[in-house]
Amino acid sequence: MTDDALRAQWAAVAEHYGTGWSHADGPDLAWMVEALAPRPTDRAIDLGAGAGHASLALAPHVSRVDAIDPTPEMLAVAARLAAERGIANIVPTEAVAESLPFPDATFDLAMSRFSIHHWPDPGRALAEVARVLRPGGRVVLVDLVVPEDARLDAFLNAVELLRDPTHARSLRPSDWRAALAGAGLVGDIVREWRFRHDTEDWLGRTAPAPWRADAARRLLREAPPLARAAFEIAPDGSGFTVGAVVVAATAPGGGRAT
Repeated sequence: MTDDALRAQWAAVAEHYGTGWSHADGPDLAWMVEALAPRPTDRAIDLGAGAGHASLALAPHVSRVDAIDPTPEMLAVAARLAAERGIANIVPTEAVAESLPFPDATFDLAMSRFSIHHWPDPGRALAEVARVLRPGGRVVLVDLVVPEDARLDAFLNAVELLRDPTHARSLRPSDWRAALAGAGLVGDIVREWRFRHDTEDWLGRTAPAPWRADAARRLLREAPPLARAAFEIAPDGSGFTVGAVVVAATAPGGGRAT
């Protein structure tokens, strides 16, 4: 999918990801802030910020949050929500995670929430995160996770890709660990949880082409027993359960004084 097509898709659904998104106020926001351990003087970066929910959660605890996203319409929603809440320290910037327009060692904190499964090259993006973090800086990532079993991995990623052509890949726990290590970041998964999708609501968030939505519905309805059990797929395919993780890591060198 071209960059222009990707941005057009997300521009069309940007408003939905404002206050109407089911994860707009999820419990993981508090977990993310806690894991970041922010200080009032910290400068943070939010990668794939979307409508800005992670930025909004962190902003009261730091001096500034740079909200990064490739879709200007998403950033406009984030800016509007910040204004409505009287938050003035979120700075939107149109950019992609793999090529950040900031000097080395600019940020104390970095975060990304439900964005990494869209990144074509998570390893390259995390290397950029390591580059822009100050020594000892913290990064916390929240995203979907797939099982280590190759069959379940393939099934869930296929369903996700049918629903959303901008989906790159949801990672396995081993992929998360390898990506962190490859970027020189020291950390691991610190929390796992599961949540349930209503299939029609889940499809409606990205407004896929009708053939894509029909194919996703059929794949869920006709799921093999292994996938049906692992993802708790309803007999008619009307709902299913997925996993997510909070990953916390530290940039090499130095340390954060308390």
